[in-house]
Amino acid sequence: MKNKTLVFALLPLLMTAGCWAPGYIPEVEDIDVNPYGGYLEITNAQGQTAEGELIAIDDEKVTILVDPATPKETLRTMAIEHMYRYRLHYAQPVDYTWTIPLFSLFTITHGWFLVLTFPVNLITTIAVTVGGETAFRYTEKEISLQDLRMFARFPQGMPENFMRK
Repeated sequence: MKNKTLVFALLPLLMTAGCWAPGYIPEVEDIDVNPYGGYLEITNAQGQTAEGELIAIDDEKVTILVDPATPKETLRTMAIEHMYRYRLHYAQPVDYTWTIPLFSLFTITHGWFLVLTFPVNLITTIAVTVGGETAFRYTEKEISLQDLRMFARFPQGMPENFMRK
């Protein structure tokens, strides 16, 4: 019984755990005026990962700024031929978690029909919440490397006079 109570108490935390995105990623309203690149997570065939702001992509490599929030900003490159998987976040996820308990509670007003409407309402609000969390991201299955360039800080490639420090 203790385990069930603990899981039920931690359920809101677990449901919002996937809603995280870096602070420099814009809100939905500000996508078109954002001077930064999207947040890119790259995995190579050996399972090594790199993540950070997408700076540029050329025909041979991807350049990302690792951990732009710290003073130790470093540029990291990965050869395109070694990329196995990637995921791009280009805007903050929308959090609809609050709808699950609220709309489930509203089914009390349905009387005896709540036996039917509660599961439908619960499934629908969970589906909307999951959709909001994944709405502003792409994976390698959904976007090509050519199209991924649109979300880089420098979509035309690294400037010639760019200083890596």
